[in-house]
Amino acid sequence: MSANIDLTGKIKSLICANADAIGYMYRKGNKTILSFKTNEEVTCGARPEHLRNEEIVVTEMNEKGELEFHWDKIYV
Repeated sequence: MSANIDLTGKIKSLICANADAIGYMYRKGNKTILSFKTNEEVTCGARPEHLRNEEIVVTEMNEKGELEFHWDKIYV
């Protein structure tokens, strides 16, 4: 599977250059993960040190079926 920013021409580079962080969100089991790891298939990355090259669980379901949010790991 491949995912990327679907923009044409130079606008893709301009948007990416002006962003502080670009992440790829995906689900794995009961977790929602935001990845800032760059690879050949996905354009991601981050300038802030705490996000750079990280995969962060932003939401997960606990044993009671309730959602727990961890956005404090993104917005410190």
